[in-house]
Amino acid sequence: MYAQALSIMSRIYVGSISFEIREDVIRKAFEPFGPIKSINMSWDPTTGHHKTFAFVEYEIPEAALLAQESMNGQMLGGRNLKVNSMMFQEMRLPQNMPQAQPIIDMVQKDAKKYFRWGFRVEK
Repeated sequence: MYAQALSIMSRIYVGSISFEIREDVIRKAFEPFGPIKSINMSWDPTTGHHKTFAFVEYEIPEAALLAQESMNGQMLGGRNLKVNSMMFQEMRLPQNMPQAQPIIDMVQKDAKKYFRWGFRVEK
């Protein structure tokens, strides 16, 4: 369950992606923030285009937070990206994982005690 909670916290939503942008461009834009575990894009079988959003999962939650803070609103392929992270926010858990919430709360509380990349997160 701890691994599932970390996986949720390490994932960001990237929206408003131009149709011309492919996974390799997203990887290049988001890799500077940390090692990427996976990138998932949904494709429309009728049009052959992606659905203008992707989920990027990092190896560590701090990378997801840094990417969200740095890339939200940035221009890529002529469009301003909408990047949202679940790290240190109210969690919107999948319906099948309500048992992960206490672990996510614990990880968030512990993570707030430490410095990450030169900034301290406190609530």
